[in-house]
Amino acid sequence: YSGKELKAVLKIMEQELSKMEFDFPTPEKFKHLPAESIRKYTALDFKGVKTQDADSQLKTVVRVGSRDQKKIALRHANPKDIDKYIFGVCNLNNKLEKRINLKTLLQKDGKYHWYCIRNVTFGTKTQFFAWGWWSFCDISHVYVDGSDNRWDVWFSLKAVGPAYVPGSKDENNFFIESVILTKPNAVK
Repeated sequence: YSGKELKAVLKIMEQELSKMEFDFPTPEKFKHLPAESIRKYTALDFKGVKTQDADSQLKTVVRVGSRDQKKIALRHANPKDIDKYIFGVCNLNNKLEKRINLKTLLQKDGKYHWYCIRNVTFGTKTQFFAWGWWSFCDISHVYVDGSDNRWDVWFSLKAVGPAYVPGSKDENNFFIESVILTKPNAVK
């Protein structure tokens, strides 16, 4: 590597090492599960815009989307449009996709809440995606050839702005704190 290439490679290595070294306490909802039956992902694992959030236990979260997404969200400040904001899991091996419809599930208090996409069959290329792929996370690391590769995919999400929280003065947006994988129906 040249000096410039080496700096780029070192930066990537440092980012990967920080992901491996970072651990956070298992959220209360999942503490009863054995350590080997839970997988945890944070903003460090996401492709997307990271930001600081004092409301989060982890402090660093993923702001779902980009400036363009914010403009789109502001145009769609009508709660009936909320079902267009898609969160889901896609097994890219066979193009199987499971989505969650936030229209009926979204908590409208501007705080983090857990949402679940149940019984997802994983492949070697499985991604959790947020708001129609504006942000995504590779969660395929749990795939084991020849095993039962079904998981429940939990994500901690906060919605802000008048489209989601009545009377809010914040800009419309979503923030993801973490993604937790559990075996199907291990958590109700």
